[in-house]
Amino acid sequence: MKAPDYEGKERDLENQQEQLEQYERYLKAESISPEGFDRIVDAAVGYASKDISFSELEEMYNQLTK
Repeated sequence: MKAPDYEGKERDLENQQEQLEQYERYLKAESISPEGFDRIVDAAVGYASKDISFSELEEMYNQLTK
């Protein structure tokens, strides 16, 4: 999103959107609390915008779903 334009950027953004939507469906299926879901969504947005790493996203998910 913040990255400069490059060939294939649009497809990369579409792939990220797809992955986030799949992740959202998965989280909803896991029936975590609404607050936990919101925190994970915030973390997923942070990952998509490259503010946090995948391992940080994964750690947040693991903490909130145990």
